[in-house]
Amino acid sequence: MTPDSTDSKQLEEELIENEKVWQLSQDRLNSILSSLKDVVWSFDPRISKLLYLNSATEKVYGRNIGEFFQNLNLWQEVVYPEDRPIVERANVALWETGSKDVDYRIVRPDGEIRWIRERSHLIYDTNGTPIRIDSIATDISERQGAEEALRLSEKRFRLAVEHLPDVFVIYDAQRRYQFVNTQGIQRSGKSLEAHLGRTDEQVWPKEITDAYLPILKRVVETRSLQSAECTITVPPNDSFTMVVKYVPLLDERGEIYQILGLTHDITERKRTEEALRHSQERLNSILSSLEDVVWSLSPTTFEVLYLNPATERVYGRPLGEFFDNANLWLEVIHPEDRERFEHSIPILLERGSLEIEYRIMRPDGDIRWLSNRSYLVYDVKGTLTRIDGLAIDITERKQAEEIKAVLLKEIHHRVKNNMQVIVSLLDLQAECLQDSQSLNALRDSQSRIHAMALIHEQLYGSDNLQQIDFQDYINSLVRYLVESYAVEHNCVEFRLDIERIFLDMDTAIPCGLIINELISNALKYGFPQGNSGEITIKFHQGGTHRFELMVYDTGLGFPENFELENVTSLGLRLVHSLATMQLEGTIEVDSTCGAMFRINF
Repeated sequence: MTPDSTDSKQLEEELIENEKVWQLSQDRLNSILSSLKDVVWSFDPRISKLLYLNSATEKVYGRNIGEFFQNLNLWQEVVYPEDRPIVERANVALWETGSKDVDYRIVRPDGEIRWIRERSHLIYDTNGTPIRIDSIATDISERQGAEEALRLSEKRFRLAVEHLPDVFVIYDAQRRYQFVNTQGIQRSGKSLEAHLGRTDEQVWPKEITDAYLPILKRVVETRSLQSAECTITVPPNDSFTMVVKYVPLLDERGEIYQILGLTHDITERKRTEEALRHSQERLNSILSSLEDVVWSLSPTTFEVLYLNPATERVYGRPLGEFFDNANLWLEVIHPEDRERFEHSIPILLERGSLEIEYRIMRPDGDIRWLSNRSYLVYDVKGTLTRIDGLAIDITERKQAEEIKAVLLKEIHHRVKNNMQVIVSLLDLQAECLQDSQSLNALRDSQSRIHAMALIHEQLYGSDNLQQIDFQDYINSLVRYLVESYAVEHNCVEFRLDIERIFLDMDTAIPCGLIINELISNALKYGFPQGNSGEITIKFHQGGTHRFELMVYDTGLGFPENFELENVTSLGLRLVHSLATMQLEGTIEVDSTCGAMFRINF
């Protein structure tokens, strides 16, 4: 074998070996490119031919690889229409600079839109001629979505903090301002540029930073959230109370990379609290000085919520007993008054307020009278929150009323007796008179005195010393007059239509005298020679504090042209005077059928 043939064979073997190595390297490259999630391709611009496209294309673009080899324009066609100008400008830059790096969207056959980041490079031969474009396209849809969400979140965050009523700032790890919201800029009176990159010591005077800077420094030292209340005094004499809160943000090593600061102005709240405290102190001082019991109960459990010191003096018990025993305030009520008090509770809840008088029993056996005024208290939502009340010790008043009642009874009794003595004296005087006119005058006087005495007699026998049952009074007066004129007028029938009305003495006495005069007048002159007939009395309340009294008979009546104002009879003159002047009412007279008197007052 010649040397030339030996060299040729050796060269051939080397070529075969090199080809195997190249093929192995190519297989490895194809394996790597096929395993990539990114799209990799090569393009020969000289002959406009796609040289290579890896399998990731089908997953990213949703299309078969063959489609791209068959249609070289498919690369531009799949680009989202609004992003095509961006891609075209990047292609121009590729030929100018030799590379391009561009983000754009593509549209898959199923309509899904995905974000692509393409990086391409021109490959040159030894002569500097472009022979290939190598490109890699990465699907950044998830990253783009995350970045968009982050941008949106940051936008919302900035929008939120810019509209906060509080001052919000962000510091870096060295306590330098990185961000100050609008509220912070407005309150400080300084521009944003005056803050950024500077510490508090560089922005604010010492008398201001002394109030809150120790709290911020403690955050740096402890790497933990710090919150505190501080008061800042601004010359000449203004002070502001703030709640400052600092939150450190830590990296994966536990080191501070940012500090969030929030400052909430509570000056007005503090002033309100102080004013409320002073008001509460004044109220407590007033309540403590009262001699009356001031109390509050729960509307659901009826437990005692508040009692002023006067409770101990009135009830004779320590305040603590009422708080320890929720039912004690009910237990101390006199047994005879307890049921009435319990029945008043539903009335209070229905009406919203109530006043009731009852007795309580003290531990020493003393019984006291209380006047209790209760009120329902609601919150702004209309929910019942408390029952408040004022209990006044009226024992002395009750005792005085009892003494007064006894005295009044005695007075009425004595007045009635004295009037009876006068009637008796008139009887004795009548026995000495022969003149009928004088006898009639004495009898009229007796009747009038008895009408007044009858009122005092009824008041003496009543528990109500202020008012008289006028229905009962008229019945008694009629019986007396019937008995007085029974011998001559036993055929007269009385019809009474009397409403049960209670009148005070100032009204009852003139009314009684009017009825006495009208009945006496009818009995004396309306039914002569024993004629029979009827006398009707009606008394009703017609409206608010308005009454109507009617007295009419079926007797002879009055003569023609009768005018009450011009009569000479003492009795009828007395009726007119009492009705119009003392009762301040009106009087009508009708003699169409008998005599009718209508008095309204």
